[in-house]
Amino acid sequence: MIKKNKKKYVLKIQKILESEKKYNLKYTHWKEIKGFEYIKKLPKKNQIFFPKLIDYSVIKCKFKLNMLNVWKKLKSKSKYCINILMEYKGKEIKQLIFNKKFSLIDKYCFIVQIYYINNILNNNKLCYTDYHYANIVYIKKSKQIKINNNIINTNYIYSIIDIAAINRVNNIYFHSNHCIIIFIKNIIFKLDIIRNNYYKKPDYKKIIVSCLKNKKIWNNIKNILYKYDNEWFVLIEKNKKITKINLQIIDLFLILIGVFDKKKYLEFYGFYKVTSKDHLNNLIPDKDIIFIISNINNQNIIIEYFINKINNENNNENNNELNNENNNELNNENNNELNN
Repeated sequence: MIKKNKKKYVLKIQKILESEKKYNLKYTHWKEIKGFEYIKKLPKKNQIFFPKLIDYSVIKCKFKLNMLNVWKKLKSKSKYCINILMEYKGKEIKQLIFNKKFSLIDKYCFIVQIYYINNILNNNKLCYTDYHYANIVYIKKSKQIKINNNIINTNYIYSIIDIAAINRVNNIYFHSNHCIIIFIKNIIFKLDIIRNNYYKKPDYKKIIVSCLKNKKIWNNIKNILYKYDNEWFVLIEKNKKITKINLQIIDLFLILIGVFDKKKYLEFYGFYKVTSKDHLNNLIPDKDIIFIISNINNQNIIIEYFINKINNENNNENNNELNNENNNELNNENNNELNN
């Protein structure tokens, strides 16, 4: 982060090969510049969820950068860097997730904004493919924002960074759902935080078939997902193995294991001996995750659902405050009568 005229900016310096100097979208740094071009074409009201590109330039590097893997070591011999100066959009969301002051309403506002960001991109046949803690940032700012036709009051404005992860896609429905599943896994299930304990390659076929032994979990998941592909379930029950590959059902099935048996879900990804409640508890209540999965193909319904949740929680808080005020007034009146 740098400061210029009392404003904060982020300066990203990336080593590139001489052959990567010319604009070519097969290189990540030029994909990022292209992503900024997409953002610039959005309506101004939607641009608040993304950083603005201030400037970029390909230059001869003025200092050495630490390069870790073999490919980066090859790049380290290059004399060239690309400097990307962008708007500062705040701190990483990880700092907020475990803050006790981060209320359920705040979490719902967070999810609404992420879904709205996803919608903004999808409407332009774009998809964000890298949701994780380092790529979502926030600024604490009490503000009214318009989401679809609704106004919500939020304490935080969220943005996605790493603009190179914005991609143009053909099958927007498949890719959009896949991106949301990444968001659920990494953020709502908090896998991104405990990822350093990962040490095995998941075998999704084994864990899905093993759920047949637990009729309660199997039937709960089947009741939610059968409408997407009932034949998939019938074939597994008949053959005791996966004979039909449906990538979306597999993704959704695994998410629901995380709802009904979080420890089993974590073990599937190699996270053993996880005991912290902060890690075992999902970001939002299980019923909310089930609603997302049950309506995975309709993002607007999900947005409306969480906006209603926000409004209901706000009404409950207001009613509680009103009741407390009335009780205090009544107590004061009773005390005054006693004193008289």
